[in-house]
Amino acid sequence: MTMTTDPNDFLLSSGVPSFKFDKIGDTFRAEIVSLDMQQQRDFTTQAPMVWDDGRPRMQLRIVGITDQRDNDEDNGHRAIYVKGNMQAAVRDAIKTAGAAKIEVGGLLAVRYAGDGEPPKRGLNAPKEYMAKYEPPTAQTTAVDPDDLF
Repeated sequence: MTMTTDPNDFLLSSGVPSFKFDKIGDTFRAEIVSLDMQQQRDFTTQAPMVWDDGRPRMQLRIVGITDQRDNDEDNGHRAIYVKGNMQAAVRDAIKTAGAAKIEVGGLLAVRYAGDGEPPKRGLNAPKEYMAKYEPPTAQTTAVDPDDLF
């Protein structure tokens, strides 16, 4: 996957709310409408994050159509940011589905499954995820994303 250079993607991609994985069991279920790579940002300062060797720390932003609506003008689009434990879960789901890659039009479900062990005393436990993926097909649009989990 490469970063998009389509001007319409750039213009229309802003303003998509993030899906919140606040509590164990929260599940993002969606038909994928866009995929793009972004550099991670520090939560506090918003500075771009890099690895120790200076390479950018990247994440995959997936925007999908969900059944979540906050008001009458909400189109249900939500974004998730795939990195760390979520990256491993999504990668495994793609392999389990027998797909070669993740694609627009596919169906994706990602569930906050639990908490791991904190890496150090005083740090938050990492969230653990499970995922299921169904590649796009002529029948994909007939499948209810709620059937993924």
